[in-house]
Amino acid sequence: MLRYLILGVLRDGRARHGYGIMKEYRDVSGAEISIGNFYREIQRLARDGLIQAVVNRGDVDRRRIPYETTPTGREVFDAWVSSPLAWGLTEHQDDVSLCAYLISRTAHVLGAKVTKQWREELGLRRQVAAHALEATSPRDGVVQAGRLTLRRLLLARRLERVCADVEFVGRFEAAYGALIEERTLLVDECEDGVARRKAARAARTKSTADGNASV
Repeated sequence: MLRYLILGVLRDGRARHGYGIMKEYRDVSGAEISIGNFYREIQRLARDGLIQAVVNRGDVDRRRIPYETTPTGREVFDAWVSSPLAWGLTEHQDDVSLCAYLISRTAHVLGAKVTKQWREELGLRRQVAAHALEATSPRDGVVQAGRLTLRRLLLARRLERVCADVEFVGRFEAAYGALIEERTLLVDECEDGVARRKAARAARTKSTADGNASV
């Protein structure tokens, strides 16, 4: 996904250096990106011919190399952003769903431990997202106000997704508890059945032994 972020920011035709691209996205979205991963992706894009370095003009730090998209890079981005895949219309397995499925196949202790960890992590993320949303406020200037409106929209989406995950974890805990209870009942029934069968066999054995003794 990083490649499309970089290609998308550069799509307006203005050259930018790596840190400038990352800061521009972070300032609007509030999302943090790994610097190492970001610069590695820039190198891959340049190697693949999707972006290219340009001359560093003006009074700018010479160590910061500006990049612009190539015609191929623009075509790749346009194809991606126009594709239904960019909107998540295809089925995919997210990490939370996968972990929930696998936890449902494990022992009760592990499931309780993991869901507790999920609640704590999501609680912290919800606080951070809510604080970031509250920290945004309209300012003077059309451009600045426009950027803040977009930032609030993206931060609100992040908060909604975290809240949705919190709700999911609560529902999963309830479903998982019912599953554990069901398994416990099945085990108890099996153990009772085994005990009854053992008792029946013992009774038959005793009855046969008593009959042989009477003869």
